[in-house]
Parts: sequence; structure tokens; C-alpha cells
Amino acid sequence: CFWNVERDNACLCIACKHCKTGPIQFCWICAQPWFPSHKDHYTCNTPPEQRRTQLEMASATVDTDYDRFYYERVDEQKVSLNFAKLKLEEAPEMIGQYKKIHNCTDSHSEFIHDCAQTLVRCRQYLLHSYILGYSVPYCIAKNTFQIQQGFLQGNAEWLLVLQEKEAEELDRNEILNYSASCQKYLDNLIEFFANDAQELLMAKIEQSDNVEQTDMIEEKEQKDKSQKE
Repeated sequence: CFWNVERDNACLCIACKHCKTGPIQFCWICAQPWFPSHKDHYTCNTPPEQRRTQLEMASATVDTDYDRFYYERVDEQKVSLNFAKLKLEEAPEMIGQYKKIHNCTDSHSEFIHDCAQTLVRCRQYLLHSYILGYSVPYCIAKNTFQIQQGFLQGNAEWLLVLQEKEAEELDRNEILNYSASCQKYLDNLIEFFANDAQELLMAKIEQSDNVEQTDMIEEKEQKDKSQKE
């Protein structure tokens, strides 16, 4: 509307009362509409030459989601690992209850301890696998690794459901089957790290090299620009 606007208080949210369409609110610093997107004040708090493009901001959002995903997975596995260790400590008591109910031998009820021990190993490995997965960029080897990781976690969750039942409801054969499945997928992951993890490490090294090269190029461009000025 080309009116000269004066601010009469300390608020950065300005409403122009002269606009024919009604008061329009905008930011005093950057002059951008206050609604609906002026929330983080990034534009008006950042020098123009340092402002990120829409693509960079979208990329930053993706990075934040990526960080949050792995943070939540690691946090979940820490809780699950602590619970698995607790169940391992309680295994002797559960074995005693099972033997009393079924009038069986120690060897017949040992599956309860083996199940608890398997879950502890699975949780430990899953915890460290998410930490590794976070630090490695996407590649074919990482995709294979994530598939094996998913198989292990899925079977571990089912084994936990079976483990949580009361002593009189424990299904020995089913628990043994899922314990064997967990052990198989755990062995697959261990074998993967022994044979194919080099590709993951190389991908991480290449990513680090690319970042360093980009930083060196940007630093050189800034020096050249400063010398010209």
C-alpha cells in the first residue's frame, strides 16, 4: 500500500491499518507475512548471505528426522536390554516354578534360561547395530544389513511375548523354535560383519572424504573472495 509504517511498541509483529483489505500482519525486520509460516524467525535473524535455501531447509528437516529415528531406536533398545537383563536374573525363579508345575528335570526346564540369555544377546547386538546404522550412509550393503537387522528384531519381539507368559502357560517347543530363529539371524548379522561390513566402512570413509573435500573447496572460495575484495 506504500504507506510509511512506524512501530509504536516493541513487538515485531506489525499490522498495517491502512491496507484496504484489512490489517495485514508482517514482520518488522524481514517484511514477510507473519502468518502462516513466520514461526522460527530464521529469515530475520540470519544475514542474507547465510540464509539457507528452501532445498537446504528441506534437507535439514530430513536430517533431523534421520537423527530422531536413530535416537529413538537406540533409546528403545537400551530399555529393552535392561529389561532382558532383568528377566535373565529372574530366570532361576521361573525355572523353579516351571519344574514344580510340570514335575520335570533341570535339563527340560533349562530352555527358560537359554531364552533369557538369547534375548540379552539380541538386544545388545541390536543396540550396537543401530549405532552403526546411524553413522553409515545408504548403500547396498547397508540395505542388506537392515533386512537382517529387521529379521532379528522381529523374532526377538515374538520371543519376548512368549517369555512374558506365566510359568504354567510357557510353550517350551515354541520358545525353543523362536530362540533358534533369533540365534540364526544373530549369526547372520555376525557373519555379515565378518565378511561384508567392509563395504559399510568404505562408504563411511568415502562420505567423510567428500565432506572434507567440500569444506576445503568452500574455504578456498572464501579466501579467494576475500583476496579479491
